Amino acid sequence: MIFTGDDEGTIKAWDSRSNKCVFSFDVCSEYISDLAFQKHLLFSTSGDGFLSVMDVRKRKIFAQSDEDLEDEMLSLAFMKNGMKLLVGTQEGFINIFTWDYWGLYDDRISGHPMSVETILTLTDRIFCTGCSDGMIRLVQLHPNKLLGVVGEVEDGSIDDLCLSWDNTYLASIMGNAIKFWNIKFLFDDENLNEDSDEDEGQGSLISKKQQEKLDKAEPFKNFFCDL
Repeated sequence: MIFTGDDEGTIKAWDSRSNKCVFSFDVCSEYISDLAFQKHLLFSTSGDGFLSVMDVRKRKIFAQSDEDLEDEMLSLAFMKNGMKLLVGTQEGFINIFTWDYWGLYDDRISGHPMSVETILTLTDRIFCTGCSDGMIRLVQLHPNKLLGVVGEVEDGSIDDLCLSWDNTYLASIMGNAIKFWNIKFLFDDENLNEDSDEDEGQGSLISKKQQEKLDKAEPFKNFFCDL
């Protein structure tokens, strides 16, 4: 089954075998900006500032965030084994929701000067953000901290981010253009892959050596040379 969101706030479920819409949700009045699936629940963000949660099995809207969240919600990503939902916004904040408490976020990360268009989870405590200022940033959750810039594109907004199967290349999509960034060094140290509650509040999860490589990160130019 495939889910799509349109500019009128409707989410449709499509049967890939028959290519027909089998059911839909009318969740808001503006565009659907992102979708994420966890367990049997479908999550969506929208231009009118709503986080919506739909029960796919029961085919009904399960929960929505409070109406006083005036900032446009643009992107979604789960972390901490699905217990934390990160929501990027137009104003550059990342609102953090806890599972089963969808009315209002209980934490937020600041520091992005422009809208957070996309979020990509790397581990349960580290993620990347793609923003309308063309910056790809590495961010840490608990303690919340911007670790550095993975890369930057000129004259464009980062629309989406994808990680290669071997954790070597980060692909950034801007309109019809794609750039690749070698971030294998981030996974070469065990610190990045650890997820202990005892470490929370202890500072950065990346080593000094990784930080130095992050500060010197450049796009990988030879990705297509063997094709």
